[in-house]
Amino acid sequence: MKANSKEQARARQFLSRYKIKPEEVKQFECLTRPHWGEREASIEANYGPGLVHIETTDGRCITCKMHKRDHPSSLINTLLSMGKPCANMQPAEPSTGEQRHERFSRPSLYMFWYFIVFLMSLIMVLWSITSLNGIVAAGIAAAFGAFCLYALFLLQTHFCFITLEADTMEVHSVGRTIRFPYERIRKVNFDFARELNSTHVMELLEQIGEGEEASMRHHLYYIGRVPRTRLNDLAEKLQQQGIDASCSLNDQKRHYHDTMHLQHN
Repeated sequence: MKANSKEQARARQFLSRYKIKPEEVKQFECLTRPHWGEREASIEANYGPGLVHIETTDGRCITCKMHKRDHPSSLINTLLSMGKPCANMQPAEPSTGEQRHERFSRPSLYMFWYFIVFLMSLIMVLWSITSLNGIVAAGIAAAFGAFCLYALFLLQTHFCFITLEADTMEVHSVGRTIRFPYERIRKVNFDFARELNSTHVMELLEQIGEGEEASMRHHLYYIGRVPRTRLNDLAEKLQQQGIDASCSLNDQKRHYHDTMHLQHN
């Protein structure tokens, strides 16, 4: 595993927030919820994406929360390049059967709402440009243009669904499809998003390259169009392809803080 100087600098900067040096790390876990119980020394949230659980050489167990701006790939590559094992990355035993085409998706009212926002904002931008003049037109166009871009951003990033093919897993959203060959996927986990309207997410570790030149890339997708009740089934399908896949959420809950079900994660 290889980590360049920029990745190492990012990793050291992030770990310094928790008063940890990379050399002090004994092992770590990622793409999973904490399970250290009373030994846990630090945690900001016990669910959702970006959790990295670090055990140090002096016996400390610390849970760190990473955002995308913290570059999770840099931390993972740095620790692996230093010989620090990822304790919970265990490939599954692949089955002999070939994966048939299977689609994991559902309609989304939120997606329909944001599409209406995008369409109406675009209409207002065009109307202000063609029917008004001066500062008023520029102000209206700028305001509704911002709404239009925001709605388009959400449509492309927060309403993904997944299909499984014979050799690849595909992540679909408005206007794009991203393909991950099974042989490059090292770990997948499904969990609740911390934003209530986004419901649940998928974290994925992809290996790029082989041998000493290999590196890990961390991906995060808001898979709001994948039914919660099918996430366990999706994880099992990925396990059959030899992928370390897990589902950390209760498929009966609408979001993490749903208290209507007493037996929940």
